[in-house]
Amino acid sequence: MSLKSVQTYEVDANGILKPVAGLAFQTDGNGSTILGGAFSNISNTDGYGFITVDGTGRWKGFVDDNSSTTIVGGSNNCVIDAMASLIGAGQNNTISGKTLAYYAISSEQPSLYVHGSRSFIGGGTNNSIYTPKSVIVGGHNNTIKGNTLFYSAPFNIPYISQIDTEYSPTQPPIFFGTDKFIKTIVCGPGYNGIIGGKSNCIDAIFSIIGGGFNNKIISEKSSAVYSEYTTPSNLSGQFNFIGAGENLLIRNSCYSAVLGGKNNSIDKGNSSVLVGGCCNLITGIDGRSTFLSRFPSDGNTLVGGCRNAIYGSYHQFIGGGANNFSSGVAGSAILGGYNNCSLSTETFGRDTDSVNVIVGGSFNSISGGQNVIFGGLCNKITSNCCSSIIGGNCNTIASNCASILGGFRNNVSHLGAVLIGDYTSRTKTSAANHTLSLDFASGILLRSEYVPLTHTSNGYSGQIAYDANYHYRHNGTNWTRTAMSIW
Repeated sequence: MSLKSVQTYEVDANGILKPVAGLAFQTDGNGSTILGGAFSNISNTDGYGFITVDGTGRWKGFVDDNSSTTIVGGSNNCVIDAMASLIGAGQNNTISGKTLAYYAISSEQPSLYVHGSRSFIGGGTNNSIYTPKSVIVGGHNNTIKGNTLFYSAPFNIPYISQIDTEYSPTQPPIFFGTDKFIKTIVCGPGYNGIIGGKSNCIDAIFSIIGGGFNNKIISEKSSAVYSEYTTPSNLSGQFNFIGAGENLLIRNSCYSAVLGGKNNSIDKGNSSVLVGGCCNLITGIDGRSTFLSRFPSDGNTLVGGCRNAIYGSYHQFIGGGANNFSSGVAGSAILGGYNNCSLSTETFGRDTDSVNVIVGGSFNSISGGQNVIFGGLCNKITSNCCSSIIGGNCNTIASNCASILGGFRNNVSHLGAVLIGDYTSRTKTSAANHTLSLDFASGILLRSEYVPLTHTSNGYSGQIAYDANYHYRHNGTNWTRTAMSIW
């Protein structure tokens, strides 16, 4: 495309027509225009642009087109191989289709779009767009790129080999084969937006970064090999949002959001939310192995705090605190505290390992499911289900449906047992299944406010009372009593 310069003139005080210094605008016959500014350019690069196919969908050649493209002002702004695009102002901004991704190549009705077309840069400096139908409003050094390829091929595709973004413009793309055709293929993510900030980057589809510094939304699924019978893959990064903050990352995730903070990440965590804080992580990789969790890492939420992490499984929650860790335990929650941990009893998680709750405290840990720790220090539950520790220090439960109420170094290893112990350094243990153990170094003090007046006074079976002279016990019909004595 060649731009035609249009010069403007003015009449001076002597009535002489003189040219106005500077260029009013440049235009071509296809509706592309540079209205002002300096050193800006709209151009084609040989071999890049639209890809054309014949009536059967076979590769035919390239056609360059920058029609309906406009640069309003600024300096050193450039549009290359990207039709129907607009740069408003700023400096060193670029919209380009040079990386060659393709949309909707169909044997029935070819619909051909250049990579980077229909995009907008409002202003700022050093901003670049390489995907279609994307927007950068302003800021500095922000990039929306299309290195990752997105495939959509629901029809018969006999031969597709790995797709490259660089190849000779005189040869057909290698995924066309020699005598085959492609009915539908969608490559090159687009429909992204960056509002402002600095050094932010999107390489995904249908995603937004509001602002901040060095924030990224990335999909790393870049190529694939399909046969006639395979189901096409979807891009691993879609419909994500980063609000603001610094060094925030969403990678290989869909429908997720990071709302501020610093050094926070969601990696393989679909439909998840991370709100503020520092160095927090949500990921679909199990925290104790390099393998993916058995469950998808979906619907997890992490709010604030520092160095908190959610690994694997779904619907987990961490609210504040520091160094808290939840892995493979669906529907579980850690509410504040420090160095608390909730884990599945197996590397890949189990259906029964779910709905654990740790409320505050520090160095508390749960492995299993349906267990609860309320505060305290260094408390630990290793039962499969339904146990609880309320406060205390260094208490341990290794059985189901058991409980410890406060104290220090209390251990329960019996089914359905309850232990209430003191805070001395000696170890207290449960006695048997389904028992209540009271273990106090200075004894147990019982106080009775009620004393029966006669053996027929109101009472219930097993009820105990006492006064200065007698111990009373109700047998289900009457009260009985035993006299106090000195020995």
